[in-house]
Parts: sequence; structure tokens; C-alpha cells
Amino acid sequence: MPIPLVAFEEHYEAFFVWHHARDAGWLAESKNTLLHVDEHADLHLPVSREHLPARHDAVAAARYAYTCLNISSFIWPTVYAGCFDRMYWLRRRHEVGAGDRRHVKLSFDPQRLPQAWTKSEHGALEPVQTAPSEVACETTRLEPDDRFRPTAPLALDIDLDYFAVNEPADRPVSRVRLEESFAREVVENPYHWMRVEGYPFRVEQDELDHWVLIPVEEVPRRPRLPASRSHGVGEALERFGAHLDRSGLMPSLITICRSEYSGSTPMSMALEIELGVRNLLTARYEVEEHSLNDLLPAGWKVPERLLRSFPW
Repeated sequence: MPIPLVAFEEHYEAFFVWHHARDAGWLAESKNTLLHVDEHADLHLPVSREHLPARHDAVAAARYAYTCLNISSFIWPTVYAGCFDRMYWLRRRHEVGAGDRRHVKLSFDPQRLPQAWTKSEHGALEPVQTAPSEVACETTRLEPDDRFRPTAPLALDIDLDYFAVNEPADRPVSRVRLEESFAREVVENPYHWMRVEGYPFRVEQDELDHWVLIPVEEVPRRPRLPASRSHGVGEALERFGAHLDRSGLMPSLITICRSEYSGSTPMSMALEIELGVRNLLTARYEVEEHSLNDLLPAGWKVPERLLRSFPW
């Protein structure tokens, strides 16, 4: 049976795809394993106080993905929803903690201040007990030469910036009044730079019907690497393929995130990298591609002008 493959533009869209995958029978209802292949951990907590969408509500899942999440906060809500209980982060080289295995305990309370979401980390050998409102997940950091053999249904999630990363420029955010056209672009464009870079903000109309951007919390400025670490794509593809072979992986679902709008994947290299990833996958698996727009419910389709067209 072919393995479903879904490619999308930015990583918060994975929340909806994983939600759909359980309805479609691509993943088990619970206790799946996630292999997250990415230069970034994407393990920030959401700033949204909204409850997770109901289990089979596709419209609510799409709305939650596009309005409550960003490119670094989509994994923990999926874990809390019961989809994954093990998460492996594969990076070309971890700065610290390669092979480190931990337990993470998550909780959500929309009334809690200052943040509705909280998490705590525990050692791998430390017994983890959860309250009814808490969920626990085992996390492990991997490098390409490491091997693992998951026993549960596996979601293979690949961000193209794993093979070449380009850190985007920092952009400060403050409370400002917005022109209506710009405000509507922020609200309606699912790949607007203010959304994909993960700023905790909301856009709304005030009592005078003026559009305003309101920071949810203070956003610290931090230096970012301006240069693209684009060398070694071929080597990275080869090592990743060898990792799949050694581990004998047979995923139940494959997702590919392009990360171009966010700037994490160099746009000049994105097509080359994606074709390399697709060739690597099709050499090992029989896959069946599904368009994200075919999965999204009415009212949440992505405008075609914003989608990349990378044919097989």
C-alpha cells in the first residue's frame, strides 16, 4: 500500500495534516511516533489560549493551525491532542545533548496566567505521573549516524531547511495601527512573514474600527546568522538516506515542509533540495502524494498564487 505524502509551505500546516491523518487512517488514533527532521526543534509552546479543536472537527483544526500556531509551536499541541507519545528530533549536528532522552509533561489551562500552556522536563529514568489534564511525551535527539527502530506507526516529517538553512532577518514588533490593506493581508495570507516567523501577536479592530497589531508578549531581539549554510546538500541527502536504510524505517505518513516563506530554506535552493528529497524517498518507498488544498475544508483553501508548484 502506498505511503501518503503531503507537501506544504510552512510548518504550522503540519498540525492540520496530522489531525486529518488520524481521520483518514494514515496514523493510529494515538501513540504514534514522530521523526522530526529539521534544523530547528520547533518545540515552543503556543501563546494562544484557545482550546484545541474537537477531535473530528476539520474546520476547527484548520482554523487553529492558521490562527493560533506558528512555525515553532505546532508539535506540542499535536502531542497534547494525543497523536504522538514519542518524538525524535533528527538534526545534522546537535550543539548539545545528542542521544539525550527526556520525558516532557504538558498541561493547558486557558485561565492560567501568564501563559495557558506549560511544560516540564524529566529525566529518562524518572517515573512520570500525569494528572487528568496533563500529557507526557518521550523526546530524543538524533544525528544521522544514530539508529532507532520505532515500534509504533511513524510520521516522518521533513523540513527542507535540514539540508540547507538560511536564518531570516529579525523583525521587531510593537503595538501599531495598520492600514486596512496590510492588516487584511496579515489575517488572510497564511504565509505572511509576520506569521511564519513566529511573532506572538494578534491583529484586530479597535473601538474606532481601526486595525491594530497587538503584541501578546515582549519579543526579545536576538542576533541571527545572516549567511546561508548551503554547502553539503548532497552529503546531507546521502547521510539521511543512509539513516533511513540503517533504521529500516517504514513510515505510515510522510510530510515535507518547504519553509521558503519563512526564509529558513534558501529560495534559490528549494527546488533542488525538494527534488533530491523526493528522489530519495521514491527510491525507497511507494508513495502517493496528496495536495494540502484537497485536504483542507472549504473556507480554508490556500490561494493558488501562494502555493509552490513542484511536480514529481
